[in-house]
Order: sequence, then structure tokens, then C-alpha cells
Amino acid sequence: GCPAITYGARHGCSIAWLTSTRLGRTAVRSARTVGDRPGHPSIMTDDFLFQDEAPSKPTRPDPGLKPWLILIVDDDPEVHAMTRLVMKKFSFAGRAVQFLSAYSAEEALQILRNDPGIAMILLDVVMETDDAGLRLVPRIREELNNDAVRIILRTGQPGQAPEDAVIHGYDINDYKAKTELTAQKLGTATVAALRSYEHITTLQRSRKGMERIVEASNTLFTLRAVDRFAEAVLRELSRVLDIPLDGLVCVPRGQAKTDAQILAGTGRHAGAAGMPLATSVDLDLAGRILTVLRERRHYYADGLLILWLRTSDGRDAAACMHVGRDLDDLEQRLAEVLGSKIAIGFDNLHLYDQLKRAHKATVIALAGLAEYKDP
Repeated sequence: GCPAITYGARHGCSIAWLTSTRLGRTAVRSARTVGDRPGHPSIMTDDFLFQDEAPSKPTRPDPGLKPWLILIVDDDPEVHAMTRLVMKKFSFAGRAVQFLSAYSAEEALQILRNDPGIAMILLDVVMETDDAGLRLVPRIREELNNDAVRIILRTGQPGQAPEDAVIHGYDINDYKAKTELTAQKLGTATVAALRSYEHITTLQRSRKGMERIVEASNTLFTLRAVDRFAEAVLRELSRVLDIPLDGLVCVPRGQAKTDAQILAGTGRHAGAAGMPLATSVDLDLAGRILTVLRERRHYYADGLLILWLRTSDGRDAAACMHVGRDLDDLEQRLAEVLGSKIAIGFDNLHLYDQLKRAHKATVIALAGLAEYKDP
């Protein structure tokens, strides 16, 4: 079903579906007439019942942001149409909503398999069977291993699926009777669900990113050649942040840092290793990378990620990746954490090189001493 009103229920009528919204009031068509009873006047089938609702504050979504995906699971086409009508101007955190439709539990399961980015499900209980919606919930959580999606159960028959038993027995996030779910309440429930989904997915991405950083650190710290290390830096940045493998790593030349030498390049910079930065990339990009090295700060803009890699000996380095979009706050934090590990890797390379030189010098000195003492 769709948003309906308590008024109709109080007067003995069975409420059908939301049909229009006029002047901030929700219009609901009564489905049938209940016979005259004392205190319960008859309501004709074509009458419209209106419930006053506080006007919601309009918000304008950012067209550059991906919309929230909401899956409507109900066997009644009118429910899908009316839910879309009520929520057509809804937005949260600057993002509009995009609705997907499923008319059975099996169809919903297939959509969820193909699109794991669905944030919320508006789920009916009675569809192909009396408990099809309830049976779908554990399949989502266990079979698809999807703990992030928020599930709002909507039922037109609360007696068949009692709220207390359902909310305790099934991993759902909200329970709404269709007879009480107004447009305002649907909007409020949606905001709460999307906010919860955002928090959960942020935690999941953070955990996954940190796991990848640990793996990347283990890989980087085993390398001893600078060129191989720089190539690995680009691969790990791409893997940890899920961005294209398209960028370069460079170190400054001279104290003034007016140019840099490229250590490794991929994508559009493939084959640039060993070349001067100024003659290998366009002037605008070279200027931004050198500014990062001189000002010792990261750069996130214009579809670029330029990390300043601080080393203990003050020589520093920079890693530039062509992302094609702006990184969000979590991605920036992950990039900076990985950048600190990369800087430690550069320090280790420098120490390893010093040890090699010292070892070589010691061997030469001992050989010379042995030759001097040989009669």
C-alpha cells in the first residue's frame, strides 16, 4: 500500500491509496463504504479524505551527486506510483532519490544481487505469499550478506504481522502500518534510514580502506629498489582508493624545487620515468606538483590527488594521481594515512641505501687493509 490516513480508519473505512497532494494536504481515496453505524457515517467510494500536513522545507539536490537508491517492493503498482509521487522532490544531504521497483520477493532479491548500492528498501509483507516480505529479510542479510541496506517494512495488515514480533524476530530497521504512514512520516523515516545507511557504509569503507593500507604497507616495505618502490606506490594508491591507475611519482631537484625528476609513471605518464617533470607533463600540472612540494601540503581539486610525501631527511617526494573527480573526506583521510606509510617507505629506502654504501666502503677498506698487511 501507500501513505494513508488515520482519519479514515477512525471512521470505519478501509483506506486505499494516496492519489494526489493539493495545497499541502494529502488526498486519499476510500476503497469501499462501510455500512452506516452509530457514530460512523458512510463514506462514498469516490470521496476524497484530506489530512493536513506541515509543509516540508524544500531542498535542492546537487545534480553532481549520485542519488540515493531506494527499492520499492510491493505487488501493487499503485503503491509504486504513489510513493514516487510523494517523494519526487525529496532529497537528503544534497542528494536526490532514485527509485527501483520490484513486484515480488524474488524480483527484489535479483535486483539487490545486481545493485549492492541500494540504500533503503520499502518492503511489503503480503505479496506472492502471506509472508513473502518477511521471508525476504533473512535472505538479504544472510544470503546476500548485505547488512548495510535499511529495510522499512510496510504492511496493510498489522494483525497478520504484529509489530512487536516482527521487529524482534527480523533484522528490519523500521515498521510502518500503511494506515498511519503519511507523506510526512514517510519522509522522516527515509531521512533516518538514509542517515543510518551513510554512517554504516562510511564505517565499512573506512575498515576496508585501513585493511588495504596494511596490505599495501607490507608490500611497500619489502621493496629495496627506488623505481620498483615508486611503481608500487602508484598501484597501491589506485587499489586502496579505487581510482584509475594513472599518475606519477617524483622527487624535487635542487633546494629551490623549481623542477622534479619522475621516478615512475602509469597511464598517460607511462614511460616518463627518469624524465624531468617540466618537460614531461603540461605546465599547469607541473606547476601544481611543484607548489605541493614547495608549500608541503596536499592538493585535492580539479580531479587530481597530489600527495606531499614527507621524509625525515627533508628531501620529500610527491605522488600525483588523475582521479577524474573530487575525493570525499574519507578518501582524503585514507590517502593521507597511506601517504604517511609511503613516506616511511622512502625513509627506509634511504637508510637501506646508506647501509649498502657503508657496507661497501667497509668491504673495500678491509680489502685494502688485508692487501697492505700481506707480506
